Order: sequence, then C-alpha cells, then structure tokens
Amino acid sequence: MKKLIVGLLLLAFVLTACTARTDPGMECIYMKCQNGPMVYIPNEGPCYLEGLTEKQLKILEPLKTGDVIEIRTQVILESYPAKTSPSALRFLREGDETTLPADMVRQLNEMGHLNVTGDTPDFVPDFEIVLTWNAYGISHYDSKSGELIKTTDASRPEDYKTVHLLTDAERCAVWNLLTEMNFPKVPSNYLPNPEIQSEPDTKIELTVNVGDQTSHIVSRGSAFSMIDDSEKGAEARRFIKAFNGLTELLENCDEWKALPDYEHYYE
Repeated sequence: MKKLIVGLLLLAFVLTACTARTDPGMECIYMKCQNGPMVYIPNEGPCYLEGLTEKQLKILEPLKTGDVIEIRTQVILESYPAKTSPSALRFLREGDETTLPADMVRQLNEMGHLNVTGDTPDFVPDFEIVLTWNAYGISHYDSKSGELIKTTDASRPEDYKTVHLLTDAERCAVWNLLTEMNFPKVPSNYLPNPEIQSEPDTKIELTVNVGDQTSHIVSRGSAFSMIDDSEKGAEARRFIKAFNGLTELLENCDEWKALPDYEHYYE
C-alpha cells in the first residue's frame, strides 16, 4: 500500500511539472538568442527549444527574431522560461520582433536569457552610454557623439581625442556586457571591493540611457583585484568582468590605437 501511495505521489509530481500536448501544431514567434533558440507561445509564454535535430537547426538558422514558426510537441516543461523538445517544426512566415510582448522581453533581458550574438542585434534596445575610466578618470567615451578620449592628462589633450561610433556588432557586445553587469541593479555609488583601496585613485563613472530610463554608477578608489571567490563576491566579480570588457572593446578599436602613447603612466 505504501509503495502505491509513493508511486501516485511521484506521478502527481511529474504531471505538475509537465503539460501534455495533443495539438497538431502551435504557431510561435521565434526568438534568436545566444543562450539557445526560443519561441514565444501566445497566451502561454517563452519557451526554449531543446534536443533539436540537425535538420531543425538548419530550418532555424536563417530566421530572425519575430518570424513565425509552427512546432509540434507532446510535453512542455513548465519552468520559466519553459522548455520543450519539438518533434517537428516548420517556418510559416516572416515577422517582426515588435510582435513580442514588451514586458516579457524586458523581463527575459533582465534575467540574462536574451543575450545576443555579435551578428544578431534583435534584442538590442535603443541605448547610449557615457563612460569614464582609468586612473583619476583620464579616459572618456560618449557613444552618442562617438567622442573617445584616451587621456586628459597631457600637455596637448587635443592630440588624445578621436571619434569612434559603435558598429552593430559592437553595440551587441556592449549591450551583452551591460546585461551581464545587471546595470539597473548596481548602486549609484558602488565599491566592488571596499576593503582595499586603489593607488592611484581609480575612477569609474558609467551612465546608461535606455529610452526614458537612466542609470548612473560612480565608483572611486576601489581596487579591481583580490575579489574573493565566495558567493558574496559574485556580484563584484560580475561588475568588474563586464566593466573590463567595455574598456577592452574601446581600447582595441583602430581609432584608439592610432592615438599617441601616454605621456604619464600610473602604477
């Protein structure tokens, strides 16, 4: 009798974790993501497509976010996002990413599910950044104007100014880094490593404008090293990794490399 009860409980658990499907086919909106193919199932929500065959992957390869496809599946795992392994899928018609619910896209972006690849800017919103970095904040970049300053600490600061406008691939990379940083959640005055001060003074100032929303982060004097490996330090490591990615992207562009060497170096 006990075995029967346990068996029934296990069966109930499986049934609550999955939803059986008998639909001959469901229209979905395709979402091209770095984390794997996803679809939006109207009236249900976002869903990862898993266990795809090579033939199915080839069908999805040329598609863009917003295109409409049909999937056939028996079971959808009710996580968030959901997951399913379709038995069949086919392209129906071209579409547009604006047909996706904006609130869902925003939520998935904040959760890190919609990171994009360098050649698929589908989920990159209209954003601009202003970044100041380096010892004493001598370097500066404004993505809207493209103004890029290597250093303000020179006898002829004008020689260290140039213009670099982000390419589509760079905008994707920058947005991925901002998403990784989770910039809306970073405090406006942030010390990733408050116990160790840097010498000379390291200044970071980042402003992100997305639509009518502005995030402003200032960090001064905090050492960017020796962050412990504990869970407590995870947020700081994520911030530092993303910040370093932003500065590396700018310092590797041709315009930056064409500027003169620094007159002064800080150790």
